[in-house]
Amino acid sequence: MSDVVTRVVVIERATGGIEQLSPQACAFGYRDSAFKRELRGRFIVASVELALSEGRAAPPRYAELARAMGPGEHAAAAVRQKVIELRTSKAMVYGAGGPDNQSAGSFFMNPIVSAEAADRAEQRARARGALSPAEKMPRFDAQEGRVKLAAGWLIERSGFQKGTAHGPVGLSTKHALAIVNRGGATASDIVSFARFIRDGVQAQLGVRLVPEPELVGFAPREIDDLVGPAVD
Repeated sequence: MSDVVTRVVVIERATGGIEQLSPQACAFGYRDSAFKRELRGRFIVASVELALSEGRAAPPRYAELARAMGPGEHAAAAVRQKVIELRTSKAMVYGAGGPDNQSAGSFFMNPIVSAEAADRAEQRARARGALSPAEKMPRFDAQEGRVKLAAGWLIERSGFQKGTAHGPVGLSTKHALAIVNRGGATASDIVSFARFIRDGVQAQLGVRLVPEPELVGFAPREIDDLVGPAVD
């Protein structure tokens, strides 16, 4: 998305005034933007202007999507449909695919940590028998000496299998990153379960997970420890 955004129209919550922001002002990053940091809580996004090109879509850069699409060129509509299919299969499309899809999508961001912290996490996984001698922990280059880890992998290797539940709240049976409301759970129930998963991963592997969804309606004291920065 950040490659094609040309303008973002926002409404300032305090005044109701309308502003236009450039892509640079939005400071897009991996699941990140100025709206999550210095502009947090200030604006409501009203519309986004995109600059698209006619013809076929560029080859997918996301490895799983590229494998699913196969070689060759693909129309943008076909790529869109495949993305929806893949996300639905992982319980990441709300309302599609049954009860396991009643979620906000990926609840935790893939943590970006130092290479040393990644090494320590892998050693701890081996020490607790969660990683066989022949296996390697998934890790991806995040540039500048940093490493991106797979949050879903960390959750499962910390002992939380798909389907783990506390009452009406639990992990999807399709994907460990989706926290599911199976009916009747409150927002506080969701946050409490997320904290349970976060604390378990940190205790087992030494990596602190940070939520991706915006948590609305809570007093700061209720969620400050959950939405703080990741710790190596």
